[in-house]
Amino acid sequence: MNRKRNVYAGGNDLEERKPVIMVDMDDTLNDFAKTYWKNYNEMYGEQVDFQTVNNWNLQQFVRPDVDAYGLLRHPGLFRHLPLRDYAVEFMQHMYDRYEVYIVTDSPPGTSHCDAAGAAYSNPADDKRKWLAEHFPFLPQDRVIICAHKWMIAGDVLVDDKPATFEKFTELGKKCILMDMPYNQHIDTKWRAHNLREAEQMVEAILQESAPATSVVR
Repeated sequence: MNRKRNVYAGGNDLEERKPVIMVDMDDTLNDFAKTYWKNYNEMYGEQVDFQTVNNWNLQQFVRPDVDAYGLLRHPGLFRHLPLRDYAVEFMQHMYDRYEVYIVTDSPPGTSHCDAAGAAYSNPADDKRKWLAEHFPFLPQDRVIICAHKWMIAGDVLVDDKPATFEKFTELGKKCILMDMPYNQHIDTKWRAHNLREAEQMVEAILQESAPATSVVR
């Protein structure tokens, strides 16, 4: 089944296109938080449970002498994150049925002028290589690195960040919220506890817009 949304081109001619589904990476397709806090605990002898991190501001949960966001530049952090359950199947289904894009933010890495004597870090390219390894069917030109995701045109976003969900809601755009401890303050029927639920919600949201959608079998 190919689901296609009707849109107008040139004001008169009716053109068909697949719905555009945008998918976040960290704590959507992978277990970023669990890995980040495991690394932190090992490096500093702490015992932070990622499930107790109930605020987006990481700095609130580390020792005062630690730069929580500096740890995002840990070499290879974004290259070796574990896949979430059903991630491959979810992305394959999205790719087969819709026009799917990865829309993810990335911390800064090590620039050429900073490389001497520094632990080399390139989160953006690590993310691209991680995607190529786990989702080889997804073209690299379907990867968008962007902090302000609401600026990207699409029909549905799947994401875990509270501020992103709230901005999408404010703008009347559709977003599925991946359940995490730091977004529990948000009350929404579009909260997915896993990627199987997220897949069902993508379909449900598109069904809700059925008057503008045709199904081609």
